[in-house]
Amino acid sequence: MITVMLDLIQTEGWSKYLKTQGWEVEKLKTGKTRVKAYIRKIPLFGTVIKIQRPKEIPSIEKIDKLAKKHRAIFVKLEPLDGRGYDRAVEGGFRFDPSPNLPTKTLVADLTKSEGELWSNLSQDARQSIRKARDNQLIFSTYKIDDKGFDPALKNLYRLLSKTGHRQKFWTPNLSQLQEKTTAFGKNGYLFIVQSKSGPPLAGALVLGYEGIHSASSEEGRHLYASYFLIWEVMRYLKRNGGTYHDLSGVYDPRFSKLTKRWQGFTTFKRKFGGQEFEYPHPLIKVYSPFFKLLSKFFKI
Repeated sequence: MITVMLDLIQTEGWSKYLKTQGWEVEKLKTGKTRVKAYIRKIPLFGTVIKIQRPKEIPSIEKIDKLAKKHRAIFVKLEPLDGRGYDRAVEGGFRFDPSPNLPTKTLVADLTKSEGELWSNLSQDARQSIRKARDNQLIFSTYKIDDKGFDPALKNLYRLLSKTGHRQKFWTPNLSQLQEKTTAFGKNGYLFIVQSKSGPPLAGALVLGYEGIHSASSEEGRHLYASYFLIWEVMRYLKRNGGTYHDLSGVYDPRFSKLTKRWQGFTTFKRKFGGQEFEYPHPLIKVYSPFFKLLSKFFKI
């Protein structure tokens, strides 16, 4: 049984990355931990604040004080679990219909033996991995200080761009990928799958143990590169001390309109035998009088 782990968003690496994207970071003491709050200035209006995946939601007094200090328009909460949730609702937070993070995810338990992990795969996944091996695909791993890291990152960027265009979803630019890997340093992993003499077919960027970005080419799909990629990523992380691999985001019927396009890759991810986690419904508290009036008028 996998316990809910510290989320990527509350790590120092993610804080470093968001600072490069224009966010400020403040830490709110909550119990024995310090919860990171991310603040972004909105010219002429004030700021927006997001507190995402905290182990425990900070006291409402501390959140209100932080909001006042930074002239916050609103504060968004996306909890890790239910600790402090009722208290936040009693303190003026309400359900937020527009989450910034996936509200449901799928996690593979890497404490199991490799044999158990293999048997937990769907029959289709096992057959596809065998076919990928028959196609003599090559799995390569890169760390940020490796000689071939920069070219490999550019290859991943090209794969992401093509996949995003094909499937109509947002993808980060090359600079953002570089900033993420720099922020996480030795805790960042880049994986590429290719044929012996051909171009890259699939790739993934994993920060900590969470798969942040993955993509494949049309040719890679026909050669089962994506199946081979995820399986080899799981094996690599396990061999290097990983206890879990978060495949990051699956379809959530609570937000069916927002995640409708995720149903295809949700079916794919479920073939790897992970356990699904459902996060609590996100919350929001509006502080700006103008935006309070606006939110009531438009019922947002």
